Amino acid sequence: MVQGTRDLANDWIVGRYGRGDKARMYQRGVVTIYFSYDTPVGYNVPEEGTVARVNSWGPTTGGHLNQFSDPQNRISGAEFEQRYRAMLKRNGIDAYDLR
Repeated sequence: MVQGTRDLANDWIVGRYGRGDKARMYQRGVVTIYFSYDTPVGYNVPEEGTVARVNSWGPTTGGHLNQFSDPQNRISGAEFEQRYRAMLKRNGIDAYDLR
């Protein structure tokens, strides 16, 4: 479980991972979503395990991604966006709740 603050309005636990203050993770129930800066870069759900996109930015985001995913198993940005949106829908999550 993520150790962090609880966002009571949306029932998310918000925590940090990795270096610095730009890596955030949100957890609600069995769903964990990883952000680098304000961009979702990965998630974990029981039916898929950990899903992460390739690093399209730079070394800081690369370091964030390395904290929770194997570089050999990352998927393209386009595939990630499709799977991420489908996961949000399946779990009844509004992406705007995560900002």
